[in-house]
Amino acid sequence: MNRNSVPFTGLLVALLAVLLAAGAPARAEVTYPHVLPGVELAFPRDEGAHPEYRVEWWYVTGWLDDGGSEPIGFQVTFFRVRPGFAESNPSSFAPKQILFGHAAIAEPAHGKLRHAERSARAGFDLAYAREGGVDVRIDDWSLRRDRDVYRADVAGSQPTISVNGSGRASRSGSTTRNRSPSRVTS
Repeated sequence: MNRNSVPFTGLLVALLAVLLAAGAPARAEVTYPHVLPGVELAFPRDEGAHPEYRVEWWYVTGWLDDGGSEPIGFQVTFFRVRPGFAESNPSSFAPKQILFGHAAIAEPAHGKLRHAERSARAGFDLAYAREGGVDVRIDDWSLRRDRDVYRADVAGSQPTISVNGSGRASRSGSTTRNRSPSRVTS
């Protein structure tokens, strides 16, 4: 090994590190608000997105029973995440808000669980979590509230879930017991 190659390699590594650090975007420290006790919630406004927070989710769960076959369990959940980077990037492609969706249908009588997922960065009116009320969308999946009715639509290669229902929600989740027109199609 040549004695001169060691310092040159060390210099090359140091130079490469400086160039990579200089080319890397500066990342400002992101602060997320704290959820504080005693804050009065106002519905339906507070059922909508709070984009300044790091994570939040909306979900509906229940059993579908048409009176003729065995009940089918369902679950539809949407997550919104503020990852904390690209905050000042003006590009519409910047991943300032990321959305995830998960849906499942349980058929206990047949021993089957079907599920699917979606994910997208918010933007272009194809994926969003809107403020002011429940209105979340990822492509052809959605969960929204229209007056006192919640509607979840999940379409894909698995069976389609379409659920309507009324209920109450809170920061800690949702609680409701109701009979609602619902449909699962293959």
